[in-house]
Amino acid sequence: MWRVYFARLLLLVAALVGVVLLIGTLLPHTFRVEQSMAIAAPRAQVYAQIADLRQWLKWSPWSHVADKAEVRPDPGGGTSGALHWRDPRGDGKLWLVSVDPEQAVEYRMTLARFQKVQGRIELSGEGPTQVRWTFEGRFPAGPFYGYFRIFFHAE
Repeated sequence: MWRVYFARLLLLVAALVGVVLLIGTLLPHTFRVEQSMAIAAPRAQVYAQIADLRQWLKWSPWSHVADKAEVRPDPGGGTSGALHWRDPRGDGKLWLVSVDPEQAVEYRMTLARFQKVQGRIELSGEGPTQVRWTFEGRFPAGPFYGYFRIFFHAE
């Protein structure tokens, strides 16, 4: 008799795991994060910090890789090259793709198993400078990555 109950319990657990995996696979795998803030500095001063990748290691969300990162020149002749880092969770690279002097900077990034993600930092106003940062991309395929979207406060 206990074998029947055990078999039913095992079947129920397997069905629940299957449902969780199916839901995770069907959830959207895209994310978009947006933050805004005012910085008490002239726009030109703020722009100087976002247009130079060497400065990113001082203030960016990726500053935790500062001791493992380096800015390498762009072999294609770009203005600021690319920021590269090595990490046990996966290597990363960030490079600027578009700069609009004192207005905005657009960048792309590869990180571990993620496909390329893109971001934009827009500036407006004068002292304080209004800064709007957007970051969007797609999680890797897999049933658990659909649940990660919750932690990114995705739209």
